Amino acid sequence: MATLDAFLRPVRDVAPDTSAAEAARILRDESIGALVVVDGDARAIGIVTDRDLALRIVGARLDPKTTPVSACMSSPLVTLGPEDTDVEATRKMRERLVRRLPIVDVERRVIGMVTADDLVQAFGTTVGLLAGAHGQNVEGEARLQRPDPTFGKE
Repeated sequence: MATLDAFLRPVRDVAPDTSAAEAARILRDESIGALVVVDGDARAIGIVTDRDLALRIVGARLDPKTTPVSACMSSPLVTLGPEDTDVEATRKMRERLVRRLPIVDVERRVIGMVTADDLVQAFGTTVGLLAGAHGQNVEGEARLQRPDPTFGKE
């Protein structure tokens, strides 16, 4: 289990009245997949993803220029706290069927974000290190168990 310290970083947010078109532009220009929607006190109240915009705005034939992100955001927002671990993040993602979880402080202000891709990369690195260590151990054991061809030929 690892803490979420690596995921404490600035996260792009928008107000609930931001147009869907503006949200889509931000996502495209900043090469990100989600925006946290915050209220006037900068408290996280929802999340809007590129998929939300495609399905709930474009798919519903709503006008993206006049439709606010509050019309398509996911809410109530599933979040993590800074004290949570990668295991807790994985559990919440699996239970809630989400791929992104904002990390919020006690006042619900966003201090980071963890994504499924982040966790796959982190767990993949860990598994790779374990596999490497296991491979070295197996190789070392094989050398120890291999008979010495020169033994007894003196």
